Amino acid sequence: MFKAVGISSGGGGLILYFSQQSPDKGRMFIAKSKDGKSFSLPQASLTVRPGVTQKIIDGVYNSVRITQAGKEQVITFLKSGAKGSFLYQANAKKSDYWSKARLIKGIKDPAVLMMLEKNRQVMFFGKHNISLATAGPRGSWKILPKILLGPRHNFFDNSGLTVGQARMVEQGILLTYYARYNDSNHEGLVTVGAALFEKQNPEKLLWRSEYPLWQQPKGYRGRHLDPIGEVDIDGRAMLFLQSGHGDIFSAELPLWDCFAKTKPIKSGRPHLERSHKNPVLGPLPEHDWESKAAFNPASFYARGRVHLIYRALGNDDISTFGYASSSDGVHFNERLDYPIYTPRKHFEGRSLKRPDHPSSFASGGSGIGGCEDPRVSLIDETLYMTYVAFDGYNPPRVALTTITLEDFLDHKWNWSEPVLISPYIPGEGNKNSCILPEKINGQYVVFHRIWPNILIDYVDDLNFDGKKKFLSKAGHAKIKPRKMHWDSRKIGIGATPVKTPAGWLLIYQAVGNQDSAKYKIGAMLLDLNNPAKVLARAHVPVLEPEAWYENEGWKYGVVYPCGATIVGDDLFVYYGGADMYTCVAKANLPAFLTHLLTHQPASLSPVAL
Repeated sequence: MFKAVGISSGGGGLILYFSQQSPDKGRMFIAKSKDGKSFSLPQASLTVRPGVTQKIIDGVYNSVRITQAGKEQVITFLKSGAKGSFLYQANAKKSDYWSKARLIKGIKDPAVLMMLEKNRQVMFFGKHNISLATAGPRGSWKILPKILLGPRHNFFDNSGLTVGQARMVEQGILLTYYARYNDSNHEGLVTVGAALFEKQNPEKLLWRSEYPLWQQPKGYRGRHLDPIGEVDIDGRAMLFLQSGHGDIFSAELPLWDCFAKTKPIKSGRPHLERSHKNPVLGPLPEHDWESKAAFNPASFYARGRVHLIYRALGNDDISTFGYASSSDGVHFNERLDYPIYTPRKHFEGRSLKRPDHPSSFASGGSGIGGCEDPRVSLIDETLYMTYVAFDGYNPPRVALTTITLEDFLDHKWNWSEPVLISPYIPGEGNKNSCILPEKINGQYVVFHRIWPNILIDYVDDLNFDGKKKFLSKAGHAKIKPRKMHWDSRKIGIGATPVKTPAGWLLIYQAVGNQDSAKYKIGAMLLDLNNPAKVLARAHVPVLEPEAWYENEGWKYGVVYPCGATIVGDDLFVYYGGADMYTCVAKANLPAFLTHLLTHQPASLSPVAL
């Protein structure tokens, strides 16, 4: 039986290396390909010539890693036999002839060599923790005591790590590694991670991927896949894998994800670009009602302007709503000096007094209750505003009020009487709600959040009377967090979904178990005729809290979207930063949708032999 154990590029194509899985023969074979989609049968035998004072033991080859060093390739490989597994190093100028193969003492794990300046060599190795060795005189290697990378609890790489490929890139040394999920939902699925090390000091870790670059599709669950190796071809990084039945697959690694924090991303994955004018709104000390915060804004576009309804927090620590508008979506040259909506009912905290003991449901810095986090939907020339109503004591609930578009634009703030549309749930808040702007199959669609899921309910009409509760405790459908992903802990509606040709674009907020102190922004596309069906979901966040105004406020590490508006070909997402500021991030909508549809976490292509 042949097992694929390595891959390299050269001679205008790719070369797969196969080991004959018979300890008494210990032979290697190669198969060639021009496109990586189909290979010749592994027929040509590969010659491995030992070094002058070395003897290659009989056994089975494994874990071949190949690095280009000028016109020559440097190879590391394991060979297993009756006496155990040993690591060897070899050189090659031709694909079918490896010379100067010699034993590397003290290391018995998969390894990859990296050539540095002035002919310095380092070796990354490991199959549980990844460590580093430096080259010494006469082929010797010094193992450094420091562990470079190890498994991380609650991350995709929570089991043993196996070293992958090393590449010299502009930012440093990029090392990939392989791991397997170690939880009941993903047991055994292969993932690929990456880490960046300093060129001059490879011991120094600069960055490590928070999310897998690639993971085995769930459709292949139950099929044990072993990574063969990686190769760079035509500007792409291709991973090759083999199943237990001998089938070979290829997958593209989106290595540009690695540099999300070290250089601007111009293409590839969906992402939002912050405005250099951020924060576009902030607290105004001269206004008692918004002296502490102006954040979490709902948005919509009408009469040539973007309109914001933002949550304001003042000296009494009770949340109200303010108003601002802009002709370009960034410069808000209209901002009223009074709130446009204040608590009117007891469930909104109208008569709220500061409690002796703060409620566990309080949010927004020093906030103790009121009207929080609005979302708006324009339906038949009427604005429906859903928001969180919090009386300061009981669990927050979803409330709704309406106003005609004409009155709103004329600043006639005659909002309808607010009504609660979600049931009381002891000990559990109901938040993050909005109404889809269009009927689906004759019904209205209402989104809301009961920890940790986005819930979806369908209602026949919008005749709210304050008695009938339109939102259920379980939802007619739900969108869940993704275990072992960046949004693994809880998710919630961010902005009211906006309609695009590709589907309903939903900008959402989420928290992951890996980084539970931070709120991040994600994106997904929902089916136009069935909003409970997710067509695409961004593999990584489209915005993370990195700017000062997202970390210096009432709450560190928060980007919290409540509004999304399309103006021409541009998508504007309005969000709260650090529970204090109103901010905006932007994307070209066609490009954003294309990247969202194509940037999915995993794919596999069969390779023909």
